[in-house]
Amino acid sequence: MAAIDVLKSAGVESVAVCLLHSYANPIHEKRLGELLRQHFPEAYVSLSHEIPREFREYERTSTTVLNSYVGPIVSGYLVSLERMLGDAGSAGHSASCNPTAE
Repeated sequence: MAAIDVLKSAGVESVAVCLLHSYANPIHEKRLGELLRQHFPEAYVSLSHEIPREFREYERTSTTVLNSYVGPIVSGYLVSLERMLGDAGSAGHSASCNPTAE
């Protein structure tokens, strides 16, 4: 939990988790995701095994990092858009773009 506290105190908004062989066995990456979501729920969390099930480390990591970078921006945009549409009388709802949201 000390590492999560360091991320919080540093003002981190999103976290990309990319473990070497998580495409084949994501158990450790899933556990890190659970811990982050439990102890740092305000952070946007991207887990590499949830993005592209790719065995090539560079492609999987770069895609996960990119998702972690744009995810909070797109999520904020969708929340704002949903609010504007609601104010205009629309009853529709947008789906969360965060793959980790439940």
